[in-house]
Amino acid sequence: MLLGKFFAKIQNMSVLSKLFGDANEKIISQLKKRVEEINALEEKTKGLSDLDFKNKTAEFKTKLVEKSFDEQQKISNEILPECFALVREAARRTLGQR
Repeated sequence: MLLGKFFAKIQNMSVLSKLFGDANEKIISQLKKRVEEINALEEKTKGLSDLDFKNKTAEFKTKLVEKSFDEQQKISNEILPECFALVREAARRTLGQR
């Protein structure tokens, strides 16, 4: 009897997922967009010199310094794809990993 109730709840949940969408799928969809942004920057970051890397780091710090927490969050979200692409390129150069 208890197992029957469990399966009934699962069926109801799948109906709700079909109507309103799966929360995990929405998150994955949002992350895919971010990954595409990062991947689009790959060739650009491969062409940077070591000095360019240092300059980019300084640029990011300058953008964030003496800003309110809310402004820092907004700026961080804007620069996140480029930062991640740079970190990935640094890992490729130093560790041989992508």
